[in-house]
Amino acid sequence: MRLESTAQLEAQREVERTQLEMQKAEQAVVEYVKRRESLQQQIQFESVLLDAAERSAENLDEALQVWLTRAEEKTALGAEREDIESLQRGLLAVEDGLLLSRNQIEKRREYLGSLEERLARQQREQDLVTAEIEARREELKEAEGRLYWLQSPLHPANVTRWFRERGPRILFVIMVAFVLLVLLRLSVRRIARVAVRRRRGERALTTNRADTLALSFRSAATVLILIGGILLVFQEAGFDVKTVLGGAAILGFAVAFGAQNLMRDYFTGFMILLEDQYELGDLVTIEDITGTVEKVNMRTTMLRDLEGRVHFIPNGEVKSVTNRSYVWGRAVIEVPVSYKEKVDHVMEVLLEVAEELRADPEWGPMITDEPVMLGVDKFTDYGVVIKFMLKTLPDKMFPIRRQMLRRVKNKFDEVGIVISVPHRMLLQPKDEGLPQS
Repeated sequence: MRLESTAQLEAQREVERTQLEMQKAEQAVVEYVKRRESLQQQIQFESVLLDAAERSAENLDEALQVWLTRAEEKTALGAEREDIESLQRGLLAVEDGLLLSRNQIEKRREYLGSLEERLARQQREQDLVTAEIEARREELKEAEGRLYWLQSPLHPANVTRWFRERGPRILFVIMVAFVLLVLLRLSVRRIARVAVRRRRGERALTTNRADTLALSFRSAATVLILIGGILLVFQEAGFDVKTVLGGAAILGFAVAFGAQNLMRDYFTGFMILLEDQYELGDLVTIEDITGTVEKVNMRTTMLRDLEGRVHFIPNGEVKSVTNRSYVWGRAVIEVPVSYKEKVDHVMEVLLEVAEELRADPEWGPMITDEPVMLGVDKFTDYGVVIKFMLKTLPDKMFPIRRQMLRRVKNKFDEVGIVISVPHRMLLQPKDEGLPQS
């Protein structure tokens, strides 16, 4: 972490000073260990020499006793003077050698004692240096603890400095993201409507198309703004965005691999919106479900059927769509009449009723073209079926059809045209085995 305060600099210097002193003490301990090993080897060598000298002195002492014994024996036996003098000279030589050996033993003992004192002194000095190292180690631990706390993001000074230096930029990023979200919510529908109006065709003139695109675009743009804002906040806060993006890429790959159906739903939803297969308010049939589109986004489509039930359909499950209100609708009306009726007269009456409906100020704007009389469509067991059509606005074919059927019934009753219906006759055979009452 970059040092930015006097306290942190002083703590760093204290850590470095303590580390240097501890290194010197450790080096001194190493030197003491080397010298102690050298002294121990020297003491061991001197001990060996002392043992050898003591054994030599013992041998000389034994030899002296032998010479004394022989001299006494020679003197007692009255040996010649030359033999006695020879024994005395040998005895003096042994005594001189013994005295010299004892002097060497004494000197080696003194030297060995001095070496042991030096070893003991060095051991005490080494213990003092070791204790100093432990003290320096504790001091270093405390100094590193102080430096760690001074460098910690939770230190009040660091928190204050972080808010002072990074807080305004983070706040600016958050405010920009908030403003973008507000502008997105306020303008996305207008932008979508302007974009839709520039497209050709009657379908592009409906507001539902713009609302559908606006809803999906707002959801996707909101996610992008939030992700971008979070990444910028992380970057301004001091995090490594590359590491975050790398982890997010790995996580995204794992999620995409484990949620293939979800990705299929989003892709299919994008194609549905791109191809304008249906929009809000359209009456569609998806699989075996027929209802009005109340909500559509990149993942699901929500339909509400005639009974008010809501169906949530994943876009990935949409294989085929039947749109009953795409651009325009058509009310197809079949009227069965009796074989006794004149079909030309019936068709004239039907066209008259259709023109009256078209001239109605309430229902007329819903009809976009003149009625088309198809004529006699088929013969059935119960009558003649006459078919005609009315072109309507996309979502008005069913109201127009119901209103047209109502007026046809009233008009037929007025002019005396009979609408034929199937008749069923039940034949019950007479049971001759039953008793006559």
